[in-house]
Amino acid sequence: MVILATVGQVRLRDGGNYYGRVEIYYDGQWGTVCDDSWELQDAYVVCRQLGFPSAIAARSSAYYGEGTGPILLDGVGCVGDETRLEYCSNEGWYIDNCGHWEDAGVECLTEYDNVRLADGSVPTEGRVEIFYNNEWGTICDDHWQREDAEVICRQLGYSDVDEFYDQSYFGEGYGPIMGQMNCDGDEAHWQQCSYSTWNTPYCAHYEDVGVRCLSGIEGDVRLRNGYSINSGRVEVYHLGEWGTICDDYWSYEDAAVICRQLGYSGVDTYYNGARFGQGSGPILRYIRCDGTEWYWQGCNFYIWATSSCSHSQDAALTCSTLESPIDGSLRLVDGVSIYSGRIEIYHYGEWGTICDDDWEEDDAQVACRQLGYPTVDSYGGSANYGEGSGPIMLDHVRCDGSEYMLTQCGHNGWYQHDCEHGEDAWVNCQIPG
Repeated sequence: MVILATVGQVRLRDGGNYYGRVEIYYDGQWGTVCDDSWELQDAYVVCRQLGFPSAIAARSSAYYGEGTGPILLDGVGCVGDETRLEYCSNEGWYIDNCGHWEDAGVECLTEYDNVRLADGSVPTEGRVEIFYNNEWGTICDDHWQREDAEVICRQLGYSDVDEFYDQSYFGEGYGPIMGQMNCDGDEAHWQQCSYSTWNTPYCAHYEDVGVRCLSGIEGDVRLRNGYSINSGRVEVYHLGEWGTICDDYWSYEDAAVICRQLGYSGVDTYYNGARFGQGSGPILRYIRCDGTEWYWQGCNFYIWATSSCSHSQDAALTCSTLESPIDGSLRLVDGVSIYSGRIEIYHYGEWGTICDDDWEEDDAQVACRQLGYPTVDSYGGSANYGEGSGPIMLDHVRCDGSEYMLTQCGHNGWYQHDCEHGEDAWVNCQIPG
């Protein structure tokens, strides 16, 4: 069964994947929300419902343009801890005294914004702080190691870690403390690492960790905003800042050189049209590689510019690798796009499927979040994207929707199921940007 939308589902329009005009689904149609009494607490609820950790701003006066269709809600007054916008107090469906020039919007805090460095002498160093439960907290130095610091620096967009510190080297922070962070070092975001708990009683702020990251050097390459470490928007370092590559003449050969420079075995897919969101800074135009170069600087290119190409044309790719994925990794198979397909999970050296018993919206939401997408559009079972092969890894997955990885959810245990591949689960995630 395909679920296109459910009552109370929210989405963002005419912005990006984390900002835009708020629209809500009711009575078979999408409509807008009036900005009367629209506050940051309301934006918190919308952003969390979409899978983001929090909100940065509540926008009013059709900040992201006027919508169409009905104005479905007015006078919204959230406390801030509701799980869905429809649960907040309001005037009632279709009851309003507004026009579309009053359409409400939000800007959400993305997973890339929820880590920062504080109290360093330069931007590349400082105490590591994580945004949790609407406040900034720190990480305990128990088991703090270089692999953990590598992930933090990578998520912040730096090329590598220079030094990592314990014992509040950059001073003591405030707020909650994360205990025993444990990364392999190849994760794209800290949420893909394991940790013991928040508000651990076994640590104090004199144990806060810190890092010094390495910024880019001329010609460096990185991937940003992807769903895994080997995918994303291509960014190159030029004259002290990161920029992007215009997709004019962007080809498989160009992508192959970028992947080779990054240390991957080859290119899987290359994309046009800012598939992984729009970047900022200078834009490299008309790159022309023959596919044999080891670095992009060995290719021909026309000019660094911003006027002749826009960030809506930022090039992106997914590199292939001979390395094994980490345990619990997800992938979408046999879909019509990169954001849809049969959900498969990696465990003990092999890929397997998930049974659709109890496969619900919260489970699909976590799967899409783990894959790097903002939310789920539709989900289901009955092998809608074809039957998989190999083992059926999980059955009766039970997520509450707040987890960052499916392995954090309840289930019957690995390989414990009463299913056939005709019950393989699937998802369609919301496309970024």
